[in-house]
Amino acid sequence: YLSFVLPSVATLLSDYGWYLVFLCVGGYLLIQHLRKNRSTNNRSSSVSAESQDPVSVVRRQEALEASRRRMQEEQDARAAEFREKQQRLEEEKRRQKIE
Repeated sequence: YLSFVLPSVATLLSDYGWYLVFLCVGGYLLIQHLRKNRSTNNRSSSVSAESQDPVSVVRRQEALEASRRRMQEEQDARAAEFREKQQRLEEEKRRQKIE
């Protein structure tokens, strides 16, 4: 049985090998594309259901605003620390010049 199948498979691959390779690659890419679309559709439908609830929208906006405020406070603190450091360096340079 194997001696009959092996030559026919070899003939098939030698005649249609590149077509089979392209067919497999195209099928793989198609499956990946469909999976990505399905997951995107599932995600967007759940997001649209959430976005229709006014309470959750307000909660999400408040959380976002609190996060922005917290990040701005951290940035302001870093900027103030940098300014103080620069002033100390300038004072140190002036002292060294005077000495």
